Amino acid sequence: MLQNTKARKKTFSLHSMSDFKCKIIENSFSGLLLNIDGSEIATSLIGSFNAYNVTGIYAAAILLGVDKLLSLTSISTLHAVDGRFEYITSSNNITGIVDYAHTPDALKNVLNTINDIRSGNEK
Repeated sequence: MLQNTKARKKTFSLHSMSDFKCKIIENSFSGLLLNIDGSEIATSLIGSFNAYNVTGIYAAAILLGVDKLLSLTSISTLHAVDGRFEYITSSNNITGIVDYAHTPDALKNVLNTINDIRSGNEK
């Protein structure tokens, strides 16, 4: 796709060599703590799929010339849209999750996110 264009290929990842690298430091119901290109960022977004999304946003912003600190600060203020991995915890610590997962891949991402966050002591 790139061979007959002036476009440059840039990559981002969580687990392999890339132009923009992200590492998940913490993944919990309160959000993600990430290290993106050597800077820590906290976001209320949940799940590794959102770590990929945040890294893509960061990469696009940097490539468009946005200041690194401004990019990270702005990303840290993002919130999930209604109906996407919303959770509620009852008074007796039962957690319910609502997600508009309407494709097999979306449902798989939700279930993987739950498994990533779980401590293993839940009922």
